[in-house]
Parts: sequence; structure tokens; C-alpha cells
Amino acid sequence: MLVSPAIKILILCLLYFWLTLGIAVGHIYFFLEDVFPNQPGGIRILKTPSILKAIFDTPDEDPNYNPLPEERPGGFAWGEGQRLGG
Repeated sequence: MLVSPAIKILILCLLYFWLTLGIAVGHIYFFLEDVFPNQPGGIRILKTPSILKAIFDTPDEDPNYNPLPEERPGGFAWGEGQRLGG
């Protein structure tokens, strides 16, 4: 199937436009999310929608939770038993 040169140019122009637009939007997002709020008098303009927070946020950890020994870092307390032959 032959594609005319005009179609090839059109595809390349659209690709260039979308890539340029994506880079511009990324820079604006970075500025509004990371740079502007950290400036003196800066505020956080972009807010995460509450539906996304409800879906993806992890629940707060319970400070009274005591995990099972096998779930603790390091596993079981090996080496705290009785010595053999002593």
C-alpha cells in the first residue's frame, strides 16, 4: 500500500505537535506542583481529586499493631535459645 507524501508529512506534523504539547504540559505541571508551592508566598494550585485519593491512598498505620514474629523485620529471633552441650 502506497502512502502519499502529503499523508506522511501530516502524520509527522501531528506527531511533532503532540510531542511538543506534551513537553509543555509536563513543564507546566512540574512548575505548579514542585516549584511554585516552595516559593515564598507560594500556594499549591493543583489538588488531587478526592476520588483518586480514596482509590489509591494507603490507610494510616495503627500504632498499636503488633505483627506476628514471622512478619517482623528479621523474622524469628534466632540464637536466643539454649546452647547445645553446655
